Amino acid sequence: MMANLGNVVNITANIATSAAVLILLYQIRGESRERSLSSFLYIHDFLCADELLLARNEVRTKLYRLPYEFWSDDQKEMANKVCVSYDQLGTLFRLRIVNKKFQRAIFDSPWGQSILDQFQALAPHLDSSQTPTQTGREYFRDFNWLYEQSAKRRQHGIGS
Repeated sequence: MMANLGNVVNITANIATSAAVLILLYQIRGESRERSLSSFLYIHDFLCADELLLARNEVRTKLYRLPYEFWSDDQKEMANKVCVSYDQLGTLFRLRIVNKKFQRAIFDSPWGQSILDQFQALAPHLDSSQTPTQTGREYFRDFNWLYEQSAKRRQHGIGS
């Protein structure tokens, strides 16, 4: 009779432990969704800041067709803002601070095409010296990484 009681206690303890693990996994999954949503909102707000919208518009509408030697200091500053913003996004993605599912969603959205277009339009700026020892391509290496990842997705017919 004591052995049966011990078995019942063990079974009950196992069920309680399993239920606790399931509850914990459910909570972690919920927190993961909240973190993903927070990441999305942060990145959306960051990329949609007025100064970045204006800078990307300048690149998209004017700088892409203007020879680099004719870019004004203000235009170079706007180009730099775009490079910095996409470089920071690339850092968040490369370090997996933003999960892969969300990264794919960005690459497959119009943002993925924006990354490609802006990078190509900014090629003269990226080829120029940004520091005494580095060009923009070296200095903004996570923007390069972001561009490469977006290009890969589009080459495979995803996001186009």
